[in-house]
Amino acid sequence: MNVSEETPLDRAQAKHEQIERELRKCPDFQLYLLTKSRKERARMRRLLMEIPNFRLWRALSTSIERERRSRQRATAKVCVAARDEPPGTSRQIEQLQSD
Repeated sequence: MNVSEETPLDRAQAKHEQIERELRKCPDFQLYLLTKSRKERARMRRLLMEIPNFRLWRALSTSIERERRSRQRATAKVCVAARDEPPGTSRQIEQLQSD
């Protein structure tokens, strides 16, 4: 994919993966990823927030997940609209999806 064709989401995911590779060298981050308890993860997250790359990784994680949920909801709305529309309007819905 050409750099000019990348979306902001693609760039955010690439940066997220790059930062995660760097953070995986840190034993505290590895332990954070392995921790199952929500309470323990929250405690560790507060401590790790002192690391600038962790803060950025966390912000990118949140943004990427929010964008994915937004896209899923938009796709679901189009699918529901397509199901509920009378025959002959599928072409209009396809045009909405391409916009």
